[in-house]
Amino acid sequence: MNRNNQRKASEKSQEWNDITEILIGKIVTAFAEMDIEKLVELLDEEIEYQDTGKWRFLAIIKKQFQNFKKEGDTYLFQQPSRCLGCSYGRFGFVFTGNESMKMWSLVFQIENGFLTDIYECNMMEGHHVENINESSDELPF
Repeated sequence: MNRNNQRKASEKSQEWNDITEILIGKIVTAFAEMDIEKLVELLDEEIEYQDTGKWRFLAIIKKQFQNFKKEGDTYLFQQPSRCLGCSYGRFGFVFTGNESMKMWSLVFQIENGFLTDIYECNMMEGHHVENINESSDELPF
């Protein structure tokens, strides 16, 4: 399968309905506000996030929020992005601390219209790598 067909297949599998879009919006807002209690309410206990259960995932997220807060951040700016690596084309966000300007990237995996996973990504456009469509002599790693 060539790269264009892979992209189209990935985009098609990530289509979602209005309810899922509202849920993702609420989850992204909770991440931006570093509101772990809101994430407890929003995340589904039946889903494994980042290959772990909801509660372990929330512990990881809470630690990440603490790290941002130690750097003086009170809010995370969010920027829609996409993976340019192993989850090529998958939708996600780059979160940036309002004071530290440190970045953190998450993929929001959508399957058959539903959120099925959230996981860290090390190949997000605008954070770890630049757009691969732009020519560059530098390697992205």
